[in-house]
Amino acid sequence: MIKGALKLLLATALLLVGCQPVDLTVEPTHTPEEATDTPEPAYAHRCQDFSAYTDDYTFGTMAFIGEFTFTMLGSRDLMVNEVDTNIKGIVFDNDGVRIDLSAPSIEVTLEAGSWTPESLQIEALDGAGNSVAQASVPGTNSTHSIVLSGSGIVQVIVTGGGGEGVIVEICATGEFGPEPACVDFNSYADDHNFGATVTLDDFTFTKLGTRDLMVNQIDSNIKGLVFDNDGVLIDLPAASTEVTIELGAWYPEPLEIEALDNTGAVLNQYSITTYDSLHSIVMTNVDIVQIRITGGGGEGVIAEICFFAY
Repeated sequence: MIKGALKLLLATALLLVGCQPVDLTVEPTHTPEEATDTPEPAYAHRCQDFSAYTDDYTFGTMAFIGEFTFTMLGSRDLMVNEVDTNIKGIVFDNDGVRIDLSAPSIEVTLEAGSWTPESLQIEALDGAGNSVAQASVPGTNSTHSIVLSGSGIVQVIVTGGGGEGVIVEICATGEFGPEPACVDFNSYADDHNFGATVTLDDFTFTKLGTRDLMVNQIDSNIKGLVFDNDGVLIDLPAASTEVTIELGAWYPEPLEIEALDNTGAVLNQYSITTYDSLHSIVMTNVDIVQIRITGGGGEGVIAEICFFAY
């Protein structure tokens, strides 16, 4: 009886579809996600030298400079020395210096040397502390170019040199962020008056004296912001580890430059005592949010200011 009923149902089904075969394939409810290619990292090239610093400039045990943090591994402070005419480098003792990169890199180049017969030993490390590349530089009273290649380099350690090891320049190719933000005044007319305060590309300049901030032509191709002897206060767009300023005074009175944190405490100080020319200075520390410049006898001039954000 049951078998007969099943046969009747099957016959009815075949009739309904015109005796055509029935497709019983079950379609999937979703399709597999298409594989996506992982984008290649965007590499940028960053370099740092020490030409902007005065001879015998002392950083202390640590220096934040651009994309690089230099930490002394011995007892002597990091200093800048003029190792040849127009060539300056950072000098370290025999225990060496550690250089931390702000981003993983695939290549680091160093211009370095030893001014004793003792060689320099150089090692590149990744984020796990594994050695990625090594090099040695002979002590020949001259600099040598060294290339360290590998994946994920975040640190370089340089030791030896008998207390007279020198790094003139370091460059890295890695996953770095944007270039430093800068402001100059070349696009403004001579004698342009900003008044008491002005914000340019998120840098805010505020006069500390009575005279308005103005633009003056200080050279055939260079204009600068002029301020009176009481000075100018510059609020940076964000907290910074490094600020570079090109400035000078056209009156025989020193300029005093201070880097401040968000409490107003002085982090760094710098003085310029010569006049009638521009000087490039670098202020390095953690959490610099303001720059205060005073002096110059009413003829202090800022040609350009740049900062590195975190």
